[in-house]
Amino acid sequence: MRKDDPYGLTSSAYAVAATRKHSPWRWSGLVVYALLMLWLRAVEPAPGVTPSCPTQSLLGIPCPGCGTLRATHALLNGHMDQAWQLNAAATVAIPLIGLLMIPWIRDPAVAFYEDHPNLIGVVAFIAAAGVIAYWATRVF
Repeated sequence: MRKDDPYGLTSSAYAVAATRKHSPWRWSGLVVYALLMLWLRAVEPAPGVTPSCPTQSLLGIPCPGCGTLRATHALLNGHMDQAWQLNAAATVAIPLIGLLMIPWIRDPAVAFYEDHPNLIGVVAFIAAAGVIAYWATRVF
């Protein structure tokens, strides 16, 4: 670890971070996310405009994502109660995704995951367990 290194990153991590920091694609994720949110705010999700759920069509049961487009539209138009009824998980996840993108865009040099390699697996496991539990409460 370098003495002037506030994050404790290896030199290879700094090389990767320096490449990311000057990449023109750094903002692309946020731009795509913002454009998608603007489109969803303006367009009323309706059959024919947005895709239907293949799980609902084929199996007759809602998937964990059923209602996400309509919930996002309601959320973006300020109808929190309607968004929560349509898909509670999306009502929580949509703003969190946007908030989690901000630190990465502001300073991609902070490679937190390199200092905590098991964290991604733990977060993925918790997220998967949450999605399965949410889906089970919707179906049963």
